Amino acid sequence: MSDLPSWSDFAEIGIEATITTPGSRISEDALRREGADANIGVNQKAAMAAEVTRQLGDVGAGLFLDTAEGERLDRLCAALPFPVYRNAAAPSLVTARFTRPNATKGAGTIGKGYRFALGGQTFEAMADVPVGTGVLAVDVAAKCTTTGPAGNVAAGASGSLGGALWDTSFTITNPVKAAGGNERESDPALRARARAAHETAAKGTLAAVENGALTVDQVSFAVAYNVVNPADPSALQYAVELVVSDTDGNSNAAMLALVETALDEYRGGGIPVTISGGSPILTAIHVRFTFLAGVDTVTRASEAIDRIVAGVNVHRGGEVLTLEQISAYAMQGGPDVTGVVNCRVETPADNVTPASNTSLIRTSRALVTYGVA
Repeated sequence: MSDLPSWSDFAEIGIEATITTPGSRISEDALRREGADANIGVNQKAAMAAEVTRQLGDVGAGLFLDTAEGERLDRLCAALPFPVYRNAAAPSLVTARFTRPNATKGAGTIGKGYRFALGGQTFEAMADVPVGTGVLAVDVAAKCTTTGPAGNVAAGASGSLGGALWDTSFTITNPVKAAGGNERESDPALRARARAAHETAAKGTLAAVENGALTVDQVSFAVAYNVVNPADPSALQYAVELVVSDTDGNSNAAMLALVETALDEYRGGGIPVTISGGSPILTAIHVRFTFLAGVDTVTRASEAIDRIVAGVNVHRGGEVLTLEQISAYAMQGGPDVTGVVNCRVETPADNVTPASNTSLIRTSRALVTYGVA
C-alpha cells in the first residue's frame, strides 16, 4: 500500500526526532553518514518499523474486497452477510457419439466411469448408457478427467476406446464442441460476484438467476433478460432468457443441463427460464501505443495486451465492444502505473456489435497486435 510510510520515511522521522530532542549531542551529519554507528542505529529502527508497517498493511489489505487476494479474499467473501464461495477448477463436458459398423456383438452397456480418449484428452462417462440389440449409435454424456480449458476439445475430434468394452468396433467422435473446462475462479471474478451478492440474495430476480447459473463450476459468464413480446416491445412475456458460457464463450447441452438443475433454487415460481448457450465472436485487435519516455516498451506492451484480453473477455452476451473500451483497458491504472500515455485502436475500425444476446465477443493474445507511435 503506497500511502503507508516507507523505510526512508521512518529514517527521516528518526533523524528529525534525534536532532530536535533537547540536549542531543548527535549531529545530523553523523546520523546521515553511511556506516556511522548513529546512521546504522537509525536505519535498524527504520527497517523494523517498515516491516511492522508492511505487515499491518498486508493484514489491512485482506480486510477489504478491493485489495484482498487469494485465501484472504475467500475468507472475506465467505464471511459476507450473503456468503459467496469461489468456483473450483472445472472439467469440460461433452456428448460423445459412439458408433459401430454393425450390431453383431448385440446389446451391452457403456458403464458409468468408462474412460475413452477424445481430441487428445481423457473423458469418462457420467452415467450408464445401455445399447440395445441392433442399435448402431448412442450418445454418451462425459466429463474430462482433468480440469481447465484444455479439455474443451473442438467438435469433430476423433477418439479411441479406453478400457475393455464388449464391442470393440465402436468409434468415437463429438458432434458438438466440449465446453465448461474452466480454471479456478479468479480473484476479479470472485470480487464481482461478491459485490452483487446483496442483489442476488432475493430469489426470482434477473440478478439471482444469473448468480444461480454462476454457481455451476463450468459457467464463467451468465446474463438474463426479460423476454418481450415482439409485436409490442414494451410488453413482457413473463419469461426469462438466460445465456451462459464458459471462459471461451462456449457451451453445450451437458453444461446447460447442469445450469437448469441449479436454477431450481433461484428462478421465480411459475416463470419459465429458457437457457441458451453462448457462442464466441473472435475479434482481432490492433492498437498503437504511445509510451512514457524511458520505459521498457516490450514489457509494457505485453502487460497492456493482457489487460485488453482480460477486459474484452468478460463482456456479456449481446454486449457491444467499443473502441473507447479497448483503449481504456490498455491504459487502466494510468500512465504512471502502465507506462502507456495513449492507445489508439486501429482494428477493428468501429465498435463491434453482437448479432444476438447469445453472441459473446472474445479475443486472445494471438489476436491482439500492436505498433508504437
